[in-house]
Amino acid sequence: MSLGTYCIERGWDYSISLTNERKQQPMLRQLAACEYTDPDWTALDAVGEEKALWLYYRHRGGQRDEVYVAVRREREEGQRLLVPHSSFSLVSRDDLPLAELVRRNRAKQGQQNAFKGLLRELRIQMLPETAQGHGLPL
Repeated sequence: MSLGTYCIERGWDYSISLTNERKQQPMLRQLAACEYTDPDWTALDAVGEEKALWLYYRHRGGQRDEVYVAVRREREEGQRLLVPHSSFSLVSRDDLPLAELVRRNRAKQGQQNAFKGLLRELRIQMLPETAQGHGLPL
């Protein structure tokens, strides 16, 4: 059972950062394969240093797509980064603005460690290594 399915079955509203580089790989491959253009991204700040977009991903054998927010930072303090930094969050809702979901996820940083321990005890996987996905920007 995937994490998203487990939480949805219980009616939980969630936002969980993908911090493990190995678990981020399918999302990074999806970003690279879909060639999102600048209009697909939503600016999160006034100067456009950070942008976000929706990613939808279905695990192999999964019954539904899971919703991820991808955040890309291409500039930092006005300087263009040589390699853009990407981060991902698994979220339960896609009916809120991207900026609001990013704000909520960042507001609870540090609270996720206790939740991850529970997931390990329940043997729930964040993202199987063999998952196949697809991307559809909203």
